[in-house]
Amino acid sequence: MNRLLFTVAEVNAMLPNIRRAADLVQRGSEQLHELSGRLYGNNRPPADTLVDASYMVGLKQVMEGVELIGDLGGEIKDLGRGLIDFPSSYLGRKVLLCWQPGEQRFKFWHDPGAGFAGRSPIENERDFEGELAEEHRPGSEDEADDSGLI
Repeated sequence: MNRLLFTVAEVNAMLPNIRRAADLVQRGSEQLHELSGRLYGNNRPPADTLVDASYMVGLKQVMEGVELIGDLGGEIKDLGRGLIDFPSSYLGRKVLLCWQPGEQRFKFWHDPGAGFAGRSPIENERDFEGELAEEHRPGSEDEADDSGLI
């Protein structure tokens, strides 16, 4: 993604891709958790243990989802919850727009250090501003978008 900061409308428009990525992470995490529990119980496997192929499938799903969110400009903050943040500007200060699976749209924000417990409802979407990355500002040459994202 070619943005440093996002508006609420921009992240909400990306929700189909965000949901797809969150689903990949969730399915992969569940597969890893289930397989780890079945194979090793509560114990950690020895360092020289060969990894089961289905473990690699789960790990690949998690990695693909995390990469997709990163490509969009966001960050997964909690794999278990599927909590995803995107940077924004709220009344001139840097904040994070916050979403988790089950929410129909981005409805919350928080200060970078506050985390999930510091989430506040978005009351006025117009208070949140985005910012283009330097190389994508008017007057600069844009790179072709080959991410394959919709």
